[in-house]
Amino acid sequence: MTIKSIVFPTQSGIDEWNNIEKPPIVEDVEISSPASTFIHYTNMSYFHHALFAKTHLTASREINTIQLFDDCIKAADHFIYDLYARRSITKALLPSVDRSEVIPDNETPQQAEERQARQAAVRKATEPLFTELYILLNDCKTFASDTVSHLIRLFSDNGVWSNGQYSANLIHAICRLFYRLATLDEMHLIKPSLANDFSNLMSYAFSGKGNQNQNEYIQLKQWISAENSIENELLDGTKEIPEALRSKVFHIVMPVLIDFIEKKKYVVPEDLYAYLRTSLFMIRFFTPDQKSDSNVKDFLLNQAMAHPVIPLTIEIASTFTDLVRKSNAFPNLKPTKANYNYDQLQSELHNFLITFPAHITLANQGDLDVSQIYDEILHCIQLIGRTKNAVRELLIQKLLYPPDNPTIKSPFERSVRIGFSNADLKTVLHIISLWRSAHDLLRDHFATITRLVTLHINRTVQNFIKNELEKILIRCKKMKDQVEAIISPLRELTGDWMRGEERTGQSNIKNFKDHTILDKLAPTPPATIEFIRIQVSHMINEGNELLRPVKPKDRGLGSDDIAAINNFLNASENFESILLFDEVLIDVGDQSDLYFREVQLDINNVTAFPIRASLPFVLCEYALSARKSYGTEKDQHGKVVPENAELIFYPLAIYDDAANRARTKLASKMLMDEIMGEATICLSTLTTLISDFTFNAFRSYATMKYIPDNIQEGLKKTVDPDQWPQNRSYRLITMIQQNSYYLHGQNLDLRSLITKVVDGYMCDSVESTVGLFDKYGIASGIAVTKTLDILNDTRRLLCEAGLTLMPFELMVKSALGISVPSSFHTRLMEGLKEDICHNIAYKCYMRSNPTRFFPDNPGVPGSASFGKGNLGKILRDALLPTFSVITNEHFSVIIRLLDSGTIAQLLKDIQADFSKKIERFVELYNKQAPKLQRFKDEPMNTPSTLVFDRFEGAYRFFAEDTEIEKLFKAMKALGNIMSIASMLDISIAVKKLTKMHIAGFLRGSSIDGKEYNDEIFNFLPEGSVASDAIKRLDERVTGKDVHPPFISALIRQIYDTSEKTGIFDERAINYLMFETLTGFARAWSVLEFVFCINCVDNKMGSSLSPLQVYGEGVMFIAGAIIAIIEQENIHFATDIGRRIMRVKGLDFASANNDRLARFCSLYELESSSLHWAISVISPIAKQMKLADQYEDK
Repeated sequence: MTIKSIVFPTQSGIDEWNNIEKPPIVEDVEISSPASTFIHYTNMSYFHHALFAKTHLTASREINTIQLFDDCIKAADHFIYDLYARRSITKALLPSVDRSEVIPDNETPQQAEERQARQAAVRKATEPLFTELYILLNDCKTFASDTVSHLIRLFSDNGVWSNGQYSANLIHAICRLFYRLATLDEMHLIKPSLANDFSNLMSYAFSGKGNQNQNEYIQLKQWISAENSIENELLDGTKEIPEALRSKVFHIVMPVLIDFIEKKKYVVPEDLYAYLRTSLFMIRFFTPDQKSDSNVKDFLLNQAMAHPVIPLTIEIASTFTDLVRKSNAFPNLKPTKANYNYDQLQSELHNFLITFPAHITLANQGDLDVSQIYDEILHCIQLIGRTKNAVRELLIQKLLYPPDNPTIKSPFERSVRIGFSNADLKTVLHIISLWRSAHDLLRDHFATITRLVTLHINRTVQNFIKNELEKILIRCKKMKDQVEAIISPLRELTGDWMRGEERTGQSNIKNFKDHTILDKLAPTPPATIEFIRIQVSHMINEGNELLRPVKPKDRGLGSDDIAAINNFLNASENFESILLFDEVLIDVGDQSDLYFREVQLDINNVTAFPIRASLPFVLCEYALSARKSYGTEKDQHGKVVPENAELIFYPLAIYDDAANRARTKLASKMLMDEIMGEATICLSTLTTLISDFTFNAFRSYATMKYIPDNIQEGLKKTVDPDQWPQNRSYRLITMIQQNSYYLHGQNLDLRSLITKVVDGYMCDSVESTVGLFDKYGIASGIAVTKTLDILNDTRRLLCEAGLTLMPFELMVKSALGISVPSSFHTRLMEGLKEDICHNIAYKCYMRSNPTRFFPDNPGVPGSASFGKGNLGKILRDALLPTFSVITNEHFSVIIRLLDSGTIAQLLKDIQADFSKKIERFVELYNKQAPKLQRFKDEPMNTPSTLVFDRFEGAYRFFAEDTEIEKLFKAMKALGNIMSIASMLDISIAVKKLTKMHIAGFLRGSSIDGKEYNDEIFNFLPEGSVASDAIKRLDERVTGKDVHPPFISALIRQIYDTSEKTGIFDERAINYLMFETLTGFARAWSVLEFVFCINCVDNKMGSSLSPLQVYGEGVMFIAGAIIAIIEQENIHFATDIGRRIMRVKGLDFASANNDRLARFCSLYELESSSLHWAISVISPIAKQMKLADQYEDK
């Protein structure tokens, strides 16, 4: 292989990859929206200290130090990002270069010349690469040494620490700077590609020639490979500091750090780790005494438990316990796992999202104090920061402790793909969604927040400067000149004085009149607040000249003065950060740490990871429940329920943040391209989510449109208002109607992508809805059809929005199983037969006028068949009353789902079952008929109570007769089925209002063939269009053609049974001799009386009334038999209840007999039901007999 086979990128190409001056696309900015443009006032940053750097106050010196440290922090960030984004250059080149270096044993001069030419080509190609890397690493080493010298100089300055010329701001700056140094220290060690590239490129660049700077290169390589080289250099430099001074520095800095951490006095999330990492350095800087400094040990133990890892930058981290052990202060500290209370974080974030909009509105209107809204905003930012830290630590712990799995070699892949349990993924998914939502909420109210925060900070600062400091001057009795020399210029420089306003002049603290504080829109610059805080901190620090007198009364500041200053320091500790609200908001909202894995590429010795090892993709996949290992909850069809699908867009925001960070901080086009490529693959999984969201949004809209407002108002009382379905379909119509949709720079043709998935959702929903028939039968009829209507409307809306879906009729037929040749025997029809002939016949009781059935134990269906989540529950609750009663409407909706052939098959099946039940009834009746004798009536002048008592005494023993109970049950089943038949006939008539029926009305004929509607032509002019159209109606409907099929068939069966067995016939000649009667009317008069008596006494072994146990089905079949065998007159004569009612009407003495009154009331109900049954059956029976007579003729 020759050097020509090695393709080196051009220098311009390398510059393009490593530097981005302008964003290549607009979609890579944060949160997929254009970055806001913020206006900064002059001196409104940590980095502009020119105004206060030249004053004679002691704060000026500290400000200069902080300015120096800030410059070092910026430089350190540049090195960190540059080193992090670099990938191994020589890894791909090494095999080719090594082969080109092989020297044959018998090398000829020509071969030697060619080899030297190849070496020269390699040197020429690698020298610029080596030079660039050397300059970067050498500059980093030089920078680290210079920064270490700055810190050593500060720690060695006795004047700063002994005279109290330090502040929390200075310690904060030290922590931030040391945190960067520790990151660089870990970076060059944890990224072996830096040392490998340096060694290999050096060997390539100087192959075949001498190296004059070899010793310098070797020292740099040793520095790169050394562990904790920067920290050790710092520790070595501080060894010259006297122990007393090191002890003083330790006991000044460490309590401040403990206070920062334990009281969470930070806004920027990474500041926590800066404090932790610095505290671990401090115990190496000065080893504390474990007895006198026991609070330090307790602090370390608590932090080791709370933060076992300390993230440095992105996935680079240090282990807390390892760092403690290096100090030799607490060698027995054992590692532990963090136990974050994610539920509490979620709860607090959720509460903030709920309450903050109302609070910010109240504060904007002046109804809420700005100090309260400031505290709430500060708490939220700190909460978001804690959330960010918790998720980062969880990810890093997964990376540090990958699970064992022999099928996945890469530790990183094992950590991401299988290291996160379902609970972990669900937690992270919900946490980042709330994290992002809270960030977006603050961003949406940015202008209002800035104004309100400005008001609060200005009032607090100016009140301290103009009022509290003057009160200190008034109270000052000793060392007044020294105090005034500090306070007066401080007030002059930082106070917001009006023209002509007196600065001083008040002498009595009791009659002190506060200065006027103006509310201005311009905020107090952060540098001003920093200057004030530093200077007043110097005034109250230990060692300050104002506090040196031994006696407190001789000191320049009293306890009240110190308390006032401390109150201001506590109140203003985060003012500088909050005033830079836009920068803080971007920092706390940045989720890009969950994407990058450049260090892991080096550790795992690979050039790239598969997309399934990317946490954003894993979270998206989990949200869609696409992997079996994720999904645990399944529906009735065995499909995984994607309970987190609505959160799919939140993991995708990680790609936005990562692209933004790659562009603005890492400045790497290579990383930009990788992020966009991975996002392209991940976005393809959005098809399922968008389909699901679209379908459910339109279904929610259709559902809520079908539920009346009054029912919705009642249901809202049982549902959390936040969980009430909202109409989101309007947000989707425009998007779906577009031919393409752009998301994160990717073009998605939603219309073609989601149609197939939505079609599947629609079919599954229809299948699930129809499945209610299997469990609840006819009682679910209205609920099923209403839900199908909603789904049909949903389909219509989706089609109007641009989707092309399967015809709804085909979906329903497929679910019902009526789209195949054997469709007469569908699962619906089989279920109907079972439901009618068993469930309704025996497990429901009937009521008449109108006819309806009440199930003994109505079930409560699950909500899944009615929709997803709360939508299904709401629709289920709205339709739940329809399950408790079966009406004509139930049968009408069932009949509309069946074709004529299926209806005919259903009739045939009901006839077959009814025949069996008639045989059973005849068998029972035949056994009991001889016992059911009717004795003759008492004279008309017999008192009604005596008549009632005689009948009760004669037939009481039937009340508890189990055989009579069986007879009633058999009659109930027959009566219920006949009632159902009547309801089915009504439903068929409603369904089949066809041309033939209309023709039967216009030109029908009676059973004898005579037309009965020719008089219609009397109302129509001869020769009119309407008259001619009616005359052309050739199909005639005769009287026997309009018989209701179901009830007629059952009447025919009863009639045939009566004719065949003669069991119901009346053979007596004299119908008034009751004791000689043998027909059914005679037996029914006794059974009727027994039934009513049982209702009065609630017998038959049930806690329910027989009227509720058997219903009116008993009366319906009795009336049907009486009408069919034409024994109405006999029943009229033998009716016991009628006899008692007649006598009672003449016997006024019976008015006080409650039992008799109850019997009469029940009899009236029973009798009306019986006569209703006779009125229904009698015309049909007579018409059938008349038709039979004409057929015989």
